Amino acid sequence: MGHPIQRRTALDRFLEALAYKPWCGDDKAALLVRPKVSAIKKSYIAPNPPTHVYWLVFDLDHRDLFIWHDRGLPEPNLVVKNPSNGHAHLYYAISPVCITENARPGPIRYMQAVARGLAMALNADLSYTGRIAKNPLCAHWHTLEIHTHQYDLDELAREVDPIAKPFRSLDEDELPESRNCALFHQLRYWAYAQVKYYRGIKSEAIWNDAVLSQALAIGHIEPDFTYNEIRHIAKSVSKWVWHKYTGAGVDRGVMGLGDEQISLQEKQRLAATRTHNLRANATEQRVRKAILKLVVDNKLPSKADVALEVGLSRQQITRRYAHLFVLPSKPHKETRKEALNNKKFVTFAAHQITAPLRLVWSVQDSDQVCVTHDNIDQVEKKDEGD
Repeated sequence: MGHPIQRRTALDRFLEALAYKPWCGDDKAALLVRPKVSAIKKSYIAPNPPTHVYWLVFDLDHRDLFIWHDRGLPEPNLVVKNPSNGHAHLYYAISPVCITENARPGPIRYMQAVARGLAMALNADLSYTGRIAKNPLCAHWHTLEIHTHQYDLDELAREVDPIAKPFRSLDEDELPESRNCALFHQLRYWAYAQVKYYRGIKSEAIWNDAVLSQALAIGHIEPDFTYNEIRHIAKSVSKWVWHKYTGAGVDRGVMGLGDEQISLQEKQRLAATRTHNLRANATEQRVRKAILKLVVDNKLPSKADVALEVGLSRQQITRRYAHLFVLPSKPHKETRKEALNNKKFVTFAAHQITAPLRLVWSVQDSDQVCVTHDNIDQVEKKDEGD
């Protein structure tokens, strides 16, 4: 077992973790392989070596570079900004995850699920793999160092909802029989969505380079792939899609975003927002159910108990769901009677937490009293006396 890397700054860690000869280049294709001393002068570079993932990198196609701060998400270690359009790559330093053929698949899948969840929360490009990124050591970009902390995956998972499945899954009749088929299917779906933009540039050479770069990014998670295998698959996809694809079937989806006036980036943004809202609503429903379960068990719901029940951190509960714990100071006694007589559900919380049929809470001055059939008369007399 090797000695841990001695880290001084985030940029020191970046430099030390680079492969001896990383992929690099002055464009996004990054098709050059150069020694580290030469590669760090290029605009784009592979931030992780072929054997391990040291960095999770996210591509922001919007100008809100501090979205992580606004949404209460973990801080990135590095922000690498494009001065011409305000877009950026966010770098998160993680405990290294081995991705060789002998590596255990569980940690790799866990890392990918956490990365998808964080990408969703950051409103980042969901199709970006992080294989090639803006080089934070290159003067062409504006680089901001924020901190040197190395995140554990569990630490990130407590702040976001990991997403186990890829954003684009294959249909049952498209299940690949080999990794080559899997790469082919993933690459063709990406190409269907991108070819219209590249046809506008009217350069098939640029299109071919883009498809190859995407193929290399997808194939990066399969260490057994050779460069020639990936190149042949990319050539097949790029040639057929460029010359024969007409757009049939590209508008499939529950949102029906088939309007040609909507850009691909806008479609991706709308889809990401919809998915994020669905997941947020589902999480809130889990919190509501946990609160009700504690109440039914004759317990005062606390944020710590609810966090333990739903598998979130107490900080997340406090930051995002504190409003669900708000109770009125004096519930009306007629409302309590109706609830206990099973006439209707009563909502005591600010955001419609449904109280159980037999159990409600009465907050009297600073004392919280559990109201049941056995003591409701006593509580009501005390209310009238107050």
